[in-house]
Amino acid sequence: MDGLTETHMPDSIPLHLSISFIKRALLALGLLGASLLIAPSVHARAGYDGLVVSVSPQSVSVASGEAQTVRVQVQNTGTETWYQKGDAFVSAYSVNPNYHTSPYRGPSWLSDHQLGQLIETSVAPGQTGTLEFFVYGPPAFTGTLVESFRLAAEDASWIGSSFDLTMRVGNTQTSVEATPVTNSPMVSSSRYGGVLVASSVNDVRAKAGQMIPLKLAFSNTGTQTWKQVTLQTPDVHVATGSTSDFYHLSWISDQVAYRDVQANVAPGQTFVADVFFQAPRTNGQHTAVFQLVADSVELSDTVVNIPVFVTDGSPALLDQPIVNQVYRVGEMIEQPRVRVGIDQVTGEEVIFSANTAVRVLESDARIERYLIPAQQAMRVTYNVNTGNYVFESAGEVYETAEYLRFEGVDHNTIFTVSSFSDVRSWNTSLNDNTFRDTLEVRFNTVKDRTWLISELPMEDYLYAVDETSNTAPDEYHKALATTARTYALYAWEHKSKYAGEFIDLRSDTYDQVYHGYGAEIRRPNWVEQVKATEGQTIQYDGETIIAAYFSRSDGRTRSWVDVWGRNVPYAIGVSVSCEVGQTLWGHGVGMSALGAVCLAEEEGYTYSQILHHFYTDVDLIKRW
Repeated sequence: MDGLTETHMPDSIPLHLSISFIKRALLALGLLGASLLIAPSVHARAGYDGLVVSVSPQSVSVASGEAQTVRVQVQNTGTETWYQKGDAFVSAYSVNPNYHTSPYRGPSWLSDHQLGQLIETSVAPGQTGTLEFFVYGPPAFTGTLVESFRLAAEDASWIGSSFDLTMRVGNTQTSVEATPVTNSPMVSSSRYGGVLVASSVNDVRAKAGQMIPLKLAFSNTGTQTWKQVTLQTPDVHVATGSTSDFYHLSWISDQVAYRDVQANVAPGQTFVADVFFQAPRTNGQHTAVFQLVADSVELSDTVVNIPVFVTDGSPALLDQPIVNQVYRVGEMIEQPRVRVGIDQVTGEEVIFSANTAVRVLESDARIERYLIPAQQAMRVTYNVNTGNYVFESAGEVYETAEYLRFEGVDHNTIFTVSSFSDVRSWNTSLNDNTFRDTLEVRFNTVKDRTWLISELPMEDYLYAVDETSNTAPDEYHKALATTARTYALYAWEHKSKYAGEFIDLRSDTYDQVYHGYGAEIRRPNWVEQVKATEGQTIQYDGETIIAAYFSRSDGRTRSWVDVWGRNVPYAIGVSVSCEVGQTLWGHGVGMSALGAVCLAEEEGYTYSQILHHFYTDVDLIKRW
């Protein structure tokens, strides 16, 4: 519901934040008023209708804090095409009652009552669309829950009828963690047998923190059908509460990498699991160990040992802070170049020019095909039918199966993408379609979509992060700049959220709002404070944190474990005295933006004090 052009703000809101920032918080909590939400009508609006074809699984069994993937397929039985993005994008909402905070919510949701978007770019009438999302076992809860959800076209209409999803949380028979600990290294059953038959990876040499894809095939050699299968680290029982060194964000829990509760692998059949794991942070030789569990029975012949040699791990941080600095210097790295997905342009023509000459490069080999003079228009399209990229400029046409990259000849290059419109609702003369440095048009098979990508140095990216106004306090600006830099660095280091899509971040509220060069030149004070904190990031125990932040608290922030079910030591609840009696806007974890403004203005906090208030036992570390 983000296509609104006018928002009325309560008088009590300090206008230090951008309208988009506050509006996002209002939308997340449904505070923009009933007129801005989908009308809860019983019947779909003419043209929008659908039939739920399947919900898989319809019932999930998870431990508290664990996640489970759910896939919903819905046939478009109306006359309107459904879209993945845009003013009427299709997603699902909690219902009965409408828009209630769902206990299944988690960090991958659009809000606490809105989940998922279409996997497909568009779904025409008669076709079937797919929503895939995670549901999360509520923390500190044991029992059975039933939640109802319904598809909707944003700001347009409900679609079809609702669907139910049952969740059993706690010590269920299907929970791996519920298996009792014994002195025996393996638990076996004469009816169960299995063997590893293939692995896509035998040994790995990787950089610290690098994501590693893994495909494993197991054969059922027993006489019992495997109703459900789990891939876990073998010390899952004795290491309760700890996290595997190979943990990846795609895992079900700290030590459970994969689970399929509807596997149904009959004797003689082969089961294939696609998982990801992450190289440890320390240099040297490590071994990633996984084991298959069928219906809570550990299969002794399915243990997988993968040697992992880690390079480029971070050496120990300096023990003493540098005099007159509030941060320490860690292992210095070259300033990262971040890749931001600006727009999904599958099947669309991208038209742009630049204020300097531009090199047109092809493929990972960076073969230079053209040098385009300043101000000359360029067009590029990815043809989904041929699988080719088509480039045109000044009558020249070039077609290739390799992706195309457009690099400015110097640091002052500014691209103007005339085919892209991102007009500010508070001033329609402002169209944020200008971007620094480098553009790329690239199709990916993971989501079958083409991204227009803005690539640029981290600090240049931060200049254009549009989450605050130009007039907010300097110390708040510094705190937000450090937090935003940390969030982006974590995404750059892990590359897991958009794995296979060739981007680190999106430009919208899925990550941090990025409005390009226009947002930079409108806010010189913000840019000055980004420069004042250049390279500074937030670490806990030597690693970059997930720097969550939100709009406003109600006098206290929330612990990560209370909201998202995982114990994160640096994200515990703290008091925010100047927000007592206010309404919570957002998830409540990490830094409260309006609370930080208050601490800077009313309490005289420095940015370091602000960050240490909201993030527990962290260090400010300069990385470049």
